[in-house]
Amino acid sequence: RFRHKSGAWVLFLDRGFFLEPVDGKHSRMVGMMTDITAWKAAEQTLRENERRYRALFDLSPSGIIVEDARGTILDINPSLCAAFGYDREELIGRNIRIVVPPNEHHVIDGHAARIIAGEEMEHEVMNVRKDGSTCWMELRETAMTLPDGSPGILSVANDVTLRRDAKDALIAAKE
Repeated sequence: RFRHKSGAWVLFLDRGFFLEPVDGKHSRMVGMMTDITAWKAAEQTLRENERRYRALFDLSPSGIIVEDARGTILDINPSLCAAFGYDREELIGRNIRIVVPPNEHHVIDGHAARIIAGEEMEHEVMNVRKDGSTCWMELRETAMTLPDGSPGILSVANDVTLRRDAKDALIAAKE
């Protein structure tokens, strides 16, 4: 750390090594100093943004899931884990098909291809919980770029099972 003439502290990365000794003494050194103040500030901003993102992700009442293009679950928040009845560790690394009825796999495959191609989608899907019961999720899905640069899917989900059940009961009562 050095104090700049403005009074602000400036951070440097200092690298150096001694040259061949003269008369057995190291009297000369070669080095390079690099100003890393902006880099350190960007690093701090990145850490703060990650902390905020993680808080929003973990505390959201809506379910949030990140998948790769093949449907592998890369991240899922506690709300969606609770809705499906799984622990996070049971879902990370598994294919999204684990919560989709087998007769609907072709539908989600088609949706995934359209989303990866750039289409944003809003739709309702039936899902299967860990205990085998079903629930309905209202999804908003969009393409995203994963940290490794590959395409992925970000989905925000809200459980609309009660709303659908009430609607179905109302329709049945009218018949």
